Amino acid sequence: MAVSIINIAVVVDTESQYTAVLEDAYTTFTDGVDIFRDGIRDGFYVVDKTLTPTGFAGDEDTDWENVVSVEVSEDDVYRKGVRSGAFILDYTLTATGFNGREDTDWENVRQLI
Repeated sequence: MAVSIINIAVVVDTESQYTAVLEDAYTTFTDGVDIFRDGIRDGFYVVDKTLTPTGFAGDEDTDWENVVSVEVSEDDVYRKGVRSGAFILDYTLTATGFNGREDTDWENVRQLI
């Protein structure tokens, strides 16, 4: 499955930051204790968390678990980021996309945190 990706360099306000969501290419996050990753896997935007020191090199539900799954379409362009203090996932509705208006050219898929 090929998912269209766009890297957003335009920041709408000083509190927003966005980046592309990549298929089978994970971004890893840690606070020094817990380790998470996010990306697109098998048609879903996912957030996973490690459970053991083996982590993502091990088995699902034993060494790591999926904590968020949102179905995505290969025809859409996605971005993730922080807006107004929340981690969000957005996608485009029109060719104008993220340069346009919310709910007309793009919309929020999910506020994750």
